[in-house]
Amino acid sequence: MRLIITTSRHTNPRVRSFVKELANSLGNSIKVNRGKMDVSDLHLYARSLNASRVIIVGRGAYGNPGRITFLDTTREEPRYYPLILRLSGVSLGRDRGLKTIPAKIPTPIVISDPDPETVEFGQELATAFNRPFFEEVDKGLVGEYEKVLIIEKVRTKRVKFVIKFVNRNFKLVGPRIFIRDVILKELPLTRHV
Repeated sequence: MRLIITTSRHTNPRVRSFVKELANSLGNSIKVNRGKMDVSDLHLYARSLNASRVIIVGRGAYGNPGRITFLDTTREEPRYYPLILRLSGVSLGRDRGLKTIPAKIPTPIVISDPDPETVEFGQELATAFNRPFFEEVDKGLVGEYEKVLIIEKVRTKRVKFVIKFVNRNFKLVGPRIFIRDVILKELPLTRHV
């Protein structure tokens, strides 16, 4: 269930800060500096560490994180997992004065509304992150984990979902991710990410 989280080749300090906070929030994750590694190198490195996925965060408008893609490392040959998240932006914990402490165990994914679109997105995200998925927020369940990733559906033009990390007391303990669009298709490996 280990994840590797890195950036696309062309990055900036804000994207790198987001990757660090995301790795700390998801638990059992390793932040890796991309350097000159291509997709094949990332795939081999992830397999050597027994990681199931490589999460790649790309830069968007105005230097904010703009896209998240998932490299599947469960097969001999690299391939992208068919989920792409287009972001409207992120709110880092440090922007709110929070220090993101690394979670020791994998963070489960929970939805706040049992709407069919939210359930489908939650299931896809749980599979992509290789994390447990629960369809309802239960205080007893949340109490079993250090952190929980909650998906909330939002009804605006620029944001479909908000992802946030909370602790046992439902206080924010990590970044908030504003999802503009969810694309269910596999990227070709020839694409440089």
